[in-house]
Amino acid sequence: MKKIIVVAIIGILICAVFHQTLISSIRDNFISKPSPYYQQRLEYFKKLSIEYYGVPDYGAELDLINSAVHLTKLNTAASDLIIPGFEAIQRLKQKQTLTFAEINSTRK
Repeated sequence: MKKIIVVAIIGILICAVFHQTLISSIRDNFISKPSPYYQQRLEYFKKLSIEYYGVPDYGAELDLINSAVHLTKLNTAASDLIIPGFEAIQRLKQKQTLTFAEINSTRK
């Protein structure tokens, strides 16, 4: 009987340690760091922003507009992308800034 209890306790401890390790690895991999794909995608849109608008500030907005387009190394030509005019991209950035300010003001 004692052997069964000892084996059960050891099994529970092993499961608890494994569970904690699994949770911490998931947290480290998915929550704290952006994925390399997202970083590459954002860098690509910053380069497009420089090319079309002269500044890298509109990379996030271009990414938002083209969120449905999956980029690969073979698909980096801008043929499938939507590149709005300068005035439209400025309005989008302004709306995002206003939305961010409204969200932060309601949290206080």
